[in-house]
Amino acid sequence: MTRSKERSIEWLLSLSPAQFNSATFAPGNTKWRASLSDEQKAEFARKLSIANKGKVRSQETRNKISLAKLGKPNPRKPGWVAPPSPLKGKPGVVHTEATKLKISIANKGRLNGIKRGPQSDQTKEKYLLSKIEAGLTTRCQTPLGIFRTRAEAARAHGVDPVSISNWMRKEKPGFFYLDKKDIDKCKRDREEWLNHLASKPSLRRDRSVKTPLGDFPSIRSAAKAIGIDQSILSDRIKRDWNGYAFINKK
Repeated sequence: MTRSKERSIEWLLSLSPAQFNSATFAPGNTKWRASLSDEQKAEFARKLSIANKGKVRSQETRNKISLAKLGKPNPRKPGWVAPPSPLKGKPGVVHTEATKLKISIANKGRLNGIKRGPQSDQTKEKYLLSKIEAGLTTRCQTPLGIFRTRAEAARAHGVDPVSISNWMRKEKPGFFYLDKKDIDKCKRDREEWLNHLASKPSLRRDRSVKTPLGDFPSIRSAAKAIGIDQSILSDRIKRDWNGYAFINKK
């Protein structure tokens, strides 16, 4: 017989219980287990039971088994509890209380094993209300009214939420936050922004500009008068185009 035929299921079923017990644990005879039917598995289990029934292990084998299991919990003892499974995700990462609260809100009401998918408007509203109750939203007021989140204000104005943040930071008239935590953060962002502009005067847009059409108090007004983009005007000044320059350039 060829080696592949010896390891076929038909050949294994034709063996005696003792031969079957040796053949199933022989090297290379493990891949066929996945293709077994329920009837074949039952027949294999019966033959293995017969082959191992009445078998007495030697004292040397018992000592090896004892040493291998020494210090391990015995699941047959009353009150035994399985050890916790390894943590999923990033081991050693400890979430802050704010992150835990966000995770709790995001998973609230979800069934185990159900993946996140398209949500109804009612579900989205419940999720938003839970965030509002927990104080995790950014309430703001604009000339169009009071909004529960920055995203709602952005949709009302037809812009990106980042634009709303920039307008708040630049103190655009009629735009301000309603909660203290957001007001304080906006003040810090504005101070950092002003310090950045002060450290790089070449980036400031309020510098006076000289152009062939005359002098202007800022790049914006000059670009508007010429009919070009501000970046194009700035590039002309950097390239020292004839008639283009910053006034009192440092």
